[in-house]
Amino acid sequence: GGPTVNDVLAGRATATDALRDGPDGLSVLPASDDLDDFGVANPSNLATLLGDLDADIVLVDTSAGLSHDSVEPLRVADEVLLVSTPERGALGDTAKTRDVAGRFETPMAGAVVTRTTAETNLDAVADRLGGPIRGSIPDDPAVSAAAEAGEPLVVAAPDAPATDAYRQLAADLTGD
Repeated sequence: GGPTVNDVLAGRATATDALRDGPDGLSVLPASDDLDDFGVANPSNLATLLGDLDADIVLVDTSAGLSHDSVEPLRVADEVLLVSTPERGALGDTAKTRDVAGRFETPMAGAVVTRTTAETNLDAVADRLGGPIRGSIPDDPAVSAAAEAGEPLVVAAPDAPATDAYRQLAADLTGD
């Protein structure tokens, strides 16, 4: 329960109202999964929402595609970190996201490849996406199990290979 990012973007709540405590000292501003909430959320309010947050680093998870709600984060971000699985279709969609960010002159921080296996060719992925691979997250059944349980991966499976890879990514991205 409680307000979501959709409520904040609709002007029905403040970012502070919608923030929830997450694991490891993180705060989370969740999105709604109610279809009606997407119609009232105004993506143009995202820059104001981000400006209202008292945080050194804010990660905005957005979908691929060319809708206003997926493009606006690319416009207002300081930089974009592409995230994709190594499949051809996913990489094509991710390359489109890179191109849209490029039109806004939003710098690219590189890419993260999820669901990797021993066969994943990270050099080929880097070539396809046109930037460095900042992290590689192994295909790990703990990820889907945590999602199914509705728990953060770091809580559901603190010692899983994917959890370790996300920790390494976080350390790299924050310089910590």
